[in-house]
Amino acid sequence: MRILLFLIGIFLTEAVFAQIPIGKDIEKGKSEFIAFMKTNEFTFYKETKEEVMKYNKETEKGDKPTGKFYYTILFKEEVEVKMYFNQYGNINEIYIFPEKEQNKKKILNILKLEDWEFLYDRKDMFGIDKIYKVGDFYAMIPSTQISQINFYDFKP
Repeated sequence: MRILLFLIGIFLTEAVFAQIPIGKDIEKGKSEFIAFMKTNEFTFYKETKEEVMKYNKETEKGDKPTGKFYYTILFKEEVEVKMYFNQYGNINEIYIFPEKEQNKKKILNILKLEDWEFLYDRKDMFGIDKIYKVGDFYAMIPSTQISQINFYDFKP
């Protein structure tokens, strides 16, 4: 009986971590993430593919093309998701921007924040970021004015 409960616990933990498609193919991961959000009562609005721009000292703007791309996915509940992928088409960073605090709490509840392994606080010029280990990847919850939840395939 203990073994069965242990296996169920592992399965449920992996099922939650699998909802964040870090390391997956961009097309498959994007589709799975949209489906996951829909099952949790978020309404898909639209997606766009955009180019990552580098800061240009001459114009003092981020207008220098890099040849790298990311997807922006919007949900009607005012949640914006940016998925960055590497040259092999695998997702390596995800940024979730819930405009409303209630949506941030809802997303963290769905993703079971209480099961994440807290690693450390990181201080920068904007505030203190909380860094977590979530399965095989990392998460960061910044304490800036912008409400966001970030996921990485590397330790931030």
